[in-house]
Amino acid sequence: MPLAAAAASGKRQRAMWRWALHQPDVVRLQALLALDEDPDFAMFPAIEHTRAALDRDRRTGALPP
Repeated sequence: MPLAAAAASGKRQRAMWRWALHQPDVVRLQALLALDEDPDFAMFPAIEHTRAALDRDRRTGALPP
């Protein structure tokens, strides 16, 4: 992964952690729904879209293979 992409990824991860630390009720609810195996809960609701975008970016050379 190029240095710039790694830095951007790290920024996104830190931003998500900061958000989660300030939203404990939301994070707690997500954990409870996941543990309860709620059929309507999806931890990553757009995972297929995200995977498709990742594959597209790799094919076009925007990301390394």
